[in-house]
Amino acid sequence: MKAFSAVLWFASSQFVLLLFLIIFPVDSVAQKQLIVLRNGTTVVARYSEGSKFKCVLKNRERKVGVIVELRDFSMITSNDTIEFQSIAKIDRRGYYRVNIMRDVAYVLICGGLIYFTADQLNNSLGYDKHDFDQGDRNALIAAGIGATMLYIKSPYRHVRKRMVMRTVDKASPYYLNSQ
Repeated sequence: MKAFSAVLWFASSQFVLLLFLIIFPVDSVAQKQLIVLRNGTTVVARYSEGSKFKCVLKNRERKVGVIVELRDFSMITSNDTIEFQSIAKIDRRGYYRVNIMRDVAYVLICGGLIYFTADQLNNSLGYDKHDFDQGDRNALIAAGIGATMLYIKSPYRHVRKRMVMRTVDKASPYYLNSQ
């Protein structure tokens, strides 16, 4: 009789463990997300609980932390509580968005370097009699301007008047399931 009760206890504990492992991921999917909307329709940035958050407040104080909890009008990070209305800029690194300046910068860098390399190759093969002429200078200047356009840019995005920060849950159409 004791052996049967021990087997029954072991089976019931395994069932409870299995039930816990099945229910636990369902609960973790229902995390809240912080989204930044532009013009009420376009999602500019998305943060979830547990992600790193960097911002600059309106009083020019920089805040860095991991989001612990999202509320309707504020968030609790690992270092502080931040109200959404006090945020002036958010960190935009890691979020893909269409950026024409970046594309033009890449074209200038690649075009300038390819032109310079092709001209130097022509010089080394003897097809061109000029060592370093105005075309080479122009190509290097274009590559330098492209590098300047690409690398001298603020990592923060201003939160403008038409941008709204909202906390959304699983019932919202803006909620993204896969992170």
